[in-house]
Amino acid sequence: MISDLHHYANVVLDCLEIDGYEARIAGGAVRDIVMGIEPKDFDIATTATPKQVIEGFKHRGFKVIETGLQHGTVTVVIEIRDPGPAAIDQSFAYEVTTLRLDKKTDGRHAEVEFITDWKADAARRDFTMNAMYMNKEGDIFDYFDGHDDIVAKRVRFVGNAEDRIKEDYLRIMRYFRFLTKFDGVINFNIADLAVIEKNWEGLKQVSGERIWSELKQILKSDRYYTVMGSLLNRFGDKLFGATNIAYMPDSHYMVRFLGMFSNVEIAERKLSEFFKGSTEEAWHIQAFARLFQTNNNYDMFKIYRNYPEIVKNVLPSITTVRAKNFQTYIEINPNWQFPFKGTDLLAEGFRTGQALGSELEKRNREWAERQF
Repeated sequence: MISDLHHYANVVLDCLEIDGYEARIAGGAVRDIVMGIEPKDFDIATTATPKQVIEGFKHRGFKVIETGLQHGTVTVVIEIRDPGPAAIDQSFAYEVTTLRLDKKTDGRHAEVEFITDWKADAARRDFTMNAMYMNKEGDIFDYFDGHDDIVAKRVRFVGNAEDRIKEDYLRIMRYFRFLTKFDGVINFNIADLAVIEKNWEGLKQVSGERIWSELKQILKSDRYYTVMGSLLNRFGDKLFGATNIAYMPDSHYMVRFLGMFSNVEIAERKLSEFFKGSTEEAWHIQAFARLFQTNNNYDMFKIYRNYPEIVKNVLPSITTVRAKNFQTYIEINPNWQFPFKGTDLLAEGFRTGQALGSELEKRNREWAERQF
């Protein structure tokens, strides 16, 4: 039984075919289906031009977003409404892209030409596993043996590896990310790795944000250790200053990121200046450092009060006895509170002011240091 997301992708295909155009599910969704993974999104490829796609779906009353017309992409949104007086109950968005050739590339951007040749469209894609298509009947169109590469647990560039890399240098990072999708022994292609090592400096043309989007997906994977080791050996230290990779099987991806650098200050600087990471990601590093360095339970509680979910993410990676005791306590008492409050001291005769604050902190600190 197919998912609702897949069902409505087939609805998009039906509409395009009714209007006289060819249309197939493309790329990552087909790869995931072949791998036995439930796709999180479905992209559609079609012989219709963006203008024809927009006109056809607007005529049917669908919402259409002009996402990337210069690359032939529009987004079709199917909204499923509750039969009652409620508004939208669900919505499903699909990027619909015209078959194209990348006529001119500079390692970041492409000048495109719209075509109707499916194999030529597949030939401009990055890896064989991403160059497959599927129609609504479930038939697979595989022009470059992507299915065989998936079975062999192999990431292989479409055509000439150096050409594909020079079209978009981010494909170097994507190569390593897709390696993490396979269980068991990873089949590194020696020839492709040699081409990557030759061309890695092209990543200097790519924004840190785009590199980060790929790197953190690698760090989130169960296979990150093996893949990151290969990546760092080739260019990680030269590109973003990483010096090592620590094996942290149960750690949050930001803790794994921190483990790539010799100290916290370097990790914070790289995240902020090069990768342009989020504020929450920076808080992970800060919380880890503060929890690792603190020598009392009271300070741990104050950090936890400010960053509860982040502390839960990083605590499993901190091996100090104090951190483990603290982790056990908050697991047993998820709704903890400091036992003493200002109202308690006011009832005892304290007046608001510095003395009350000092006494409140003193009592709560003593409670924490007596192991709660």
